[in-house]
Amino acid sequence: EGKENEIDHNHLRERKQSGKVVLARKLIYSHHIIAKTKRKAIADLSRDYQLGGYAKIGWPGIIIIEGEESSCDRFIDEIRSMRWQHLVVRGEEIVPIDDDQSLDGFRSFPLKLEELAEDQMSFLAESCRKVGLEALFKTSMKMYGREEGQESDGKNRNKGDASPEEQVYGTMTHVDHMNDSKGYQKWIQKACKSTDCFELIIRCYKNDNTSSPPNIFVSIFGPKSSVKQVMKRWRTSRVDVDSKGTPCLERMMAVVLEGNVIEANDLQEILEDAKGCKVGYNGYLNLKDAQDIFFSIGGSDWREAIIGYC
Repeated sequence: EGKENEIDHNHLRERKQSGKVVLARKLIYSHHIIAKTKRKAIADLSRDYQLGGYAKIGWPGIIIIEGEESSCDRFIDEIRSMRWQHLVVRGEEIVPIDDDQSLDGFRSFPLKLEELAEDQMSFLAESCRKVGLEALFKTSMKMYGREEGQESDGKNRNKGDASPEEQVYGTMTHVDHMNDSKGYQKWIQKACKSTDCFELIIRCYKNDNTSSPPNIFVSIFGPKSSVKQVMKRWRTSRVDVDSKGTPCLERMMAVVLEGNVIEANDLQEILEDAKGCKVGYNGYLNLKDAQDIFFSIGGSDWREAIIGYC
C-alpha cells in the first residue's frame, strides 16, 4: 500500500515538473450512501489521494471531490469497484495549473473530505454557490431530477432504478403482542430462511416509556415474490398462542410500510450492526436507535413510519 502511494506521489511530481498539473472537481451521484464500510472507504480513499470536498450520505448520495485530476480519476475507479445500485459522474470542472503555481491555491472546497448528513443537501448547494460553482451543482441536480424524478432534498428518492436482481423488497409490520415470544420469533425465522429472506424484529416503547406495552415491528426483506409468500403464510398460520395457550392465527398485525429498500449487501451489514437488536431475543431499543435503523434501511419514509406508534 505504501509503495502504491509513493508511485502516485511521484506521478504527481512528474506532472508538476512538466507543467501539466490539472485541478479537477467532480460530482458523483449515487442512488444512496448508507453502509458504514462504503463511507469509511470513501473517507480513506480521499485521504490517500489528497482529495477534498464533500460526501453527502443518505438518498441520494452525492460526492464532490477536488484535487489533482489523475488522483480524482483513481478515486472514482476504486469506488466504482464497489457494489452500487447506481453510481455515475454527473458533473466535472477542469482547471489547468502552471508549473509555477500551487494546486492548493486553486482549491474551492475543504482540503479534507467532509461527510454531510442526509438533510444537508441545501448546505451542499450553498457551499457550491459561495465559491462560484453553483452551475456544477445545478447541472448535476437537473440531470438527477430528470432521470430520477426526485426533489433536491432527496426525501422522495426512487428505489426502483436498480436492476431486478439487485432490488430488495421489504415490509414493516406492526404486531400488537407475542404471547409465545420465543415460538413466534422462531416461526418467523424459519419462514424467512425457507424463502431466502431476511428478518428483523425490533421492540421499542412509545416515548421510551417502559411502563407502557412495547411496540413490536417485524420487517421481512428479500425478493418481492418471496416476501409476499412469507406474508401470506404468516396470515394463515398459527404463529402464536391465546390466553389459554392454544395455538392461534395472528389477528392483530398491520403492514406499516412496504416497498423496495437498499441492496442486499448493505442490508446485511445494517442488520448485523443493528444496535442491540437481536432476532430471537427479548431485546428492546430506545426510540432513536429504532428510527436510525429504519432510516438506514429505507430512508426518511421508513424512519417516519414508526412515529405514529412510538
